[in-house]
This record gives sequence, C-alpha cells and structure tokens, in this order.
Amino acid sequence: MGRGRGHRPAALAVLAALACAIPATAGAHDLGLPPYIYGDAGRAASAVAPAAAEGCPTAADPATFASKAQLLSDNGVMASLGRRPTGSAAQQRWIGWLERRLREVKGLDVGSVPYDIDRWAEGGAGLRAGGAEVPISGAVPYAKAATQSGPLVYVPAGTALTADAVKGKVVVRDAVPGTVPNAAFRAVEWFEWDPDGTLLADAGGNYERDFAGYNQRVLDLEDAAKAGAAGLVFVHGFPRDQVRGQYAPYEGTHWKVPAVYVGVDEGERLKRLAAGGAPARVAIKAKTVRTTTRTLIATLPGVSDERFVIESHTDGMNAIWDNGPIAILALARHFAALPRECRPRTMQFVFTTGHLYQHLVDDKDRGGAAEQEAKQLDADYDKGSIALVFALEHLGAREYAAQPRDGGRPGRVLKPSGRSELNTMFVGESPVLVRAVDEQVVNHDIRRTFVLRGADAPAAKIPPHNSYGGEGGAYQQHLIPTIALVTGPWTLYNPAFGMEAIDGDLMRRQALLFADLMHGLAGESATAMGGGYLGYRAARSLVCGSGLATLGLARCAGDPYG
Repeated sequence: MGRGRGHRPAALAVLAALACAIPATAGAHDLGLPPYIYGDAGRAASAVAPAAAEGCPTAADPATFASKAQLLSDNGVMASLGRRPTGSAAQQRWIGWLERRLREVKGLDVGSVPYDIDRWAEGGAGLRAGGAEVPISGAVPYAKAATQSGPLVYVPAGTALTADAVKGKVVVRDAVPGTVPNAAFRAVEWFEWDPDGTLLADAGGNYERDFAGYNQRVLDLEDAAKAGAAGLVFVHGFPRDQVRGQYAPYEGTHWKVPAVYVGVDEGERLKRLAAGGAPARVAIKAKTVRTTTRTLIATLPGVSDERFVIESHTDGMNAIWDNGPIAILALARHFAALPRECRPRTMQFVFTTGHLYQHLVDDKDRGGAAEQEAKQLDADYDKGSIALVFALEHLGAREYAAQPRDGGRPGRVLKPSGRSELNTMFVGESPVLVRAVDEQVVNHDIRRTFVLRGADAPAAKIPPHNSYGGEGGAYQQHLIPTIALVTGPWTLYNPAFGMEAIDGDLMRRQALLFADLMHGLAGESATAMGGGYLGYRAARSLVCGSGLATLGLARCAGDPYG
C-alpha cells in the first residue's frame, strides 16, 4: 500500500470552478455523464469505440479460463522463490520465469525496460542487550550498515524522539499498526457488495492493519537519525515467528540509523532492561550493490492501436505480495487465444519493478516503475493511444485476525478468521467505469468488497482523490482512467506466510472479474470511459499553465509522486 500527501484547503474555490462535481451519495454512480467541456487540452481521440467482430465473446468462458489449480501452481512457483526485493537474484529469477511463459503465448510481443539501482544487500544483523544476545525478527530494509552501542531507552509510541531523550542511545520503540474507522470506507464509496452482512456488522469498529502504521515507522527512522540515536529497535505486537523477515518500510530509502525488528516477547524483555539503562549494541552488515532490474512489457495487438494496459509488480515478500502477475499471465493467455478481430483494442501487459525500491531514476522521483509507466501513458493519453489502465495486486487474500495469545502471554497472534480480506476496488470519476465494476463485483460475487473513489480523503486537488492504496495511485495522479484492485492483509509484509494465506477460488473469481471487465468495456468509447478524467485533464492544463501551478492543486510536469 502506498503513502499519501497532504493538501491545501485554500484551493477549494478553484476546484469549484472546474464543473467536475463529485457525486455525494453511494448510488450516484447511476447518474449520466456530466456536460464536461474538453477544449484543446482535452482528449483528441474519437468518441467512437473500436468494435469487435460479430460473434465474438462478450465474457470469458470459465470452462477455458485458467483453472484454480493452474493459478495456484503458478503462484506456488513465485512463492518458492522466497523474498523478492527489487534487484535481488530471486526477483530476477521470477522475472525470467514470467518472461519465458509470456514468450510461449502466441501473438505476444515481449520486451523489457531495464533500470540500474543501488540495491541494499544484507549480510546479517544482530542485537545484544544486558550482556546477552537478543533474537531479532530481522533488520529494517535499507538500515544503516554499522555496529553502534549505547544504553537502552524505551520511548513509547506518541512520544517524540528528541536528542535530549535518545542521543547516543539504542531506542526501543513499539511498531504500532494503524487503524481506520470502518465508517471511513463509506465516506468515499461508490458501492459495496455485502450479501452476508459482515461489512455492516463491522461498521462501528475499526479496520486495523500493519500497513496503516507505515508512515509512523518512516517518521521514527528519520527522527531517530536526526536526534543522534545509536540504534533503533522496533517491537512488534506479534510473536517473532509471525513477523520474521518483515519488509517495511519498503521503498528503498537508505536510512541513517541501524535498525532492527523484534517480536513481542523479546520486546518485553528489552523494555525491562531499558528501565535500568542496560547497555545494548545493534549491528547491521550490508553493502550497496549496483544491479539491474527490469519491467516486462508484453503487447497483444488488437483491431486498433488504442490500448488497455494491465499492470502489476514483480517484487514482493511472500505468496500474496505480489501475485497480481499470476492473474495477468492468465489474462494474457485468455485474450491471446481469441482471434484478433475479437480484441477491439491492443492489450499491453506490464509487469513493473521498483515497488520495493521506489527511486529508480533519482531520490526525488518516487513511485518505482509504475510511476515511470504512468508518465509515459500520461503523454500518450491525449494522442488517443491509451484508453484505460487496470492495476491488480494481492489477489485471493484470506483475512487474518489479531487475537490475544493463549496463557496470558503478551501481545497478539494472527489467526485465519475464515473470511476473505476486505476487497477494495478503486474507480475514478467515470460513471461508465463505476457501473461496470459494480456489475462485475456482483456477477462474480466478490463479497466483502468496497468500490471506492480513493484511499484518501477528498482534497482540494486535481483529482480530489490521489491515492488508490497501491500501484493504481500513480495512474490516478496522472489522470489516466484507472480501475484498481488492492488488498492489505496483515500477512502482506511478512515472508512467514505462504500459500496458506491465499484462497484459490477467490483469486480465480477476481481474475475472471477483470477478464469480463475488459470484454464488457470493449464496446465503450475512450471518451465515455474517460468521464470526469477529461475535465480534470483540461483543468490541469489550465492550472499548470498559469501562476496557480505553484499552489499544488495538481501534479504538473516535474512534480514528485506523493
């Protein structure tokens, strides 16, 4: 899941002038397209959709689409490679496997885009406190390679890491997960599918997950380094075995303090030692290795050159982060088996890299290869060569619940709840796309699903929602019509969880949902699918071409991904 940026409330008057009103109720997706004014900055493409030949299928045939067994088998190949940080040998093996499978698909033109990165290669990490070794669950990715000592100090979450409190000391800090009120989903929803009533039953509670505490860990790493801490120890609220090797923060920032994770039992011990100022030592062995990583791009020609782009990333930590490429491979095989005249648009299957190293170009250019792809598609959109982006992440996710441990032991333990993880699908201001997604969610019975406008609160920006909670956010910020699926289970960052965290039936239904979306939207024009994006693009052109460009109302050329 991604991180968000703030907004500038003073810009509300500008947005009000754009005539791109946001529907106020969840049922507003049934309204017709508003009368946007496109002008010279709008889309140059025709409003006429390319047509499939008579007799072509209008939906995928479940009998011939990839089976549950095939999807799980392919997913198992990925899982067997273990941790796949950007540029690692494991990620390169996974990219190579995908490339070979794609080249086996008749009609696909397969290529790649290379990126050179300075990869952090860990050689070991350890923690010693009170004269004894303390088992750790792992090093913080891209932590400073150093051995540094100092007295232990426990600084509770919510208390600032100041130089007076932590300089020269090894800081013990709780890695607190974040929570979002379940009501917040309804504040930004288009639609929900909850025939069992589980979302309704949870409505008064909170959605608590590890990823929601991501930003606080980033701040703690930055603040500990600025305050001169000798080291930083994050304490999970779960047993060490469940969080062994956790990979977060994951964007490839080289932190300026040695930092490690420990489980809840080790954390309790450290807190007791910190009460007496016991000596401690944090050691990180790592080196920077110049290596090459690649984005794969497989193109399947259609009747027209106008493209549907289907995207996910290849770097990840376990069987679910990220298994989007498995579903995309199934989609490529499905559509390649159809005659070309049954593919009104060209399809481009993009397997990006750099999700776990989001500075492929330079330190300021965040977002990984998804951002690089989005920049290119942004430039292509007004030329009429791109119609829509589909982003798929974390399919088939089972829900794990944080429950109290047995025997009065400290912390909690993650156990399967028997339900699917909350499914969030994101769609921008396009009634045609919202309606299509709503229908397919019901058709494929993807329960516990919210169809959302964004993963952030509406802001005085173009567009009002800038985050899709993952890969889709880059395309949304570049004002390209985008449909994205992403889930954020407790298991996401943790290599300790494998194939048992995946529901193969759910994964297949989600993949079929995207196949049927592509079939169903084949007869829609790019202009109709563009909906409010066309007004936003026109407004962005006006803002970025004027003195308003400095107010942060829109991402103008050169502005960073947030």
